Amino acid sequence: MKENDFITITNIKEYIEMGMIKIGEVLHLKKEPENAYDMEAILVEDKNEIPIGHVANSVNSVAKGTHSAGYIYHSFKDSILCTVKFIYHDMIIAQLHSSREDSEDMRN
Repeated sequence: MKENDFITITNIKEYIEMGMIKIGEVLHLKKEPENAYDMEAILVEDKNEIPIGHVANSVNSVAKGTHSAGYIYHSFKDSILCTVKFIYHDMIIAQLHSSREDSEDMRN
């Protein structure tokens, strides 16, 4: 992963409205190989491992300048972390962590 790799997270409107997601929050991205609708689905969980959405994977849902789930799917083993950078309406723009950052964050 490069330092400036960003993703779009969708299906999270209710969590944003309730104030459960804040800028700067670290979220967990986990591959979801058993997903019947998308072979490259990536589930997004909050710090308490509560599922809150998915990484966007359609031309209609991926914000311009960000990567789709399909683009990043093969760049990590099972999971990776990201940090919320922007919240806009019903989507989040998050920055991916590098593998080295992930291992340091997991130890803390």
